[in-house]
Amino acid sequence: MAKERAQLEFQGYWQEIRMNEIPGGSGVFCVYECRMSLASGKVTPVKLLYIGEADDAKKRIAGHEKMGKWKSQLGRGNKLCFSFAPVAPDIRRQVAAAMIFKFKPPVNTTHKMFFQFDRTIVIMSGKAELLNPYFTVHRTK
Repeated sequence: MAKERAQLEFQGYWQEIRMNEIPGGSGVFCVYECRMSLASGKVTPVKLLYIGEADDAKKRIAGHEKMGKWKSQLGRGNKLCFSFAPVAPDIRRQVAAAMIFKFKPPVNTTHKMFFQFDRTIVIMSGKAELLNPYFTVHRTK
């Protein structure tokens, strides 16, 4: 059985008003409900809403068809924020599917119940709050 190992360094957190600063490369992105501190300017993720992947994360997030659904998940006074990790195009979909299968974000609809790829090891660092930094997912069907 083949296995894939991916090491992700998440960058962020970008608020919706600063989406133009999200990198434009190939990778995996996370959408969070965040609380903002006006006093310190600190962004604190409180809930993972969605995990996605794209050739160009900046364009994908800006034009995403689920933007309204993400916003409908926000609690009073909270905002959307985003993190991004560069991932090579050849394993990007597999890594995103592994993360969705593991964390089951409420707005994702695919990859939550079944994992179609061979064993995948994911190691994360950086701006990846609310996520386990190391996990392995095995094929389910």
